[in-house]
Formats: sequence, C-alpha cells, structure tokens
Amino acid sequence: MSLISGLHKVFLAGIALERMDSCRRSSVRLAKIELARIYLQGVSVARSSVGAVLRLCLLVGMMAMGLLLLHVALFMLLPWSLQTKAFLILGLGVTYTLTAGLVMGMVLRESSWIRKSGAQLLLDDALNPHHE
Repeated sequence: MSLISGLHKVFLAGIALERMDSCRRSSVRLAKIELARIYLQGVSVARSSVGAVLRLCLLVGMMAMGLLLLHVALFMLLPWSLQTKAFLILGLGVTYTLTAGLVMGMVLRESSWIRKSGAQLLLDDALNPHHE
C-alpha cells in the first residue's frame, strides 16, 4: 500500500510542477504584454509631448517676432537721434535677455521639479519609512 501511496504522491507532484511551470509561462507572457502596453503608452505620451513642445516653440517664436517688429516700428516713429534709439534698443535687449534667463533658471531648477512633482514625498517615504 505504501508503494501505491508513494507513486500517487510522485504523480501528484509531477502534475503540480507542470501546473506551476504553466503558470510561470503564463505570468511571464502576461508581464511581457503589460510591459509592451506601458511602453506603447510611453511612446504615445512622448509623441504628444514633442508635438506640444514644437507648437509652443512656434508660438514663442511668433511672439518674439511680433515683439521685435513692434519695437522696430516704435523706434522708427520716435523723433530721437539714431544713437539714442540704439541705446534704448540695447537696454531693452539686455533687459529681455536677463529676464528670460532668470525665468528659465527658476522654471528648470531640478529642486523645484522634484518638489512640485511629488517625488520629494516619495523619496522621504522611501528613506524614512518609520516616520508615520
């Protein structure tokens, strides 16, 4: 009787191993499908982001050209000497350049992106899991 019981256990163990291997293969296949889905979503988001950035660059370029043409027209209408107009244009150019540089520096600062995105909370929670 113990020989039959032993063979029965070996047979059941074989079936269990086969089922576990089948589940592993199915799990790997499902994981690959999920990763492919996530990758395709990432490609879609990247594509739409690039389109948005290109449209934004076009709009900023058009605004800059409009501002330039506005200044040229205004300075052509001013009854001042050419040297005075040149110093005024130089001052405005320096002001615009410094302002744009400061704003871009504030917007692109890594610490503000980490804080505003919520990554700082994730980092704090990961580094100090017992602070609750």
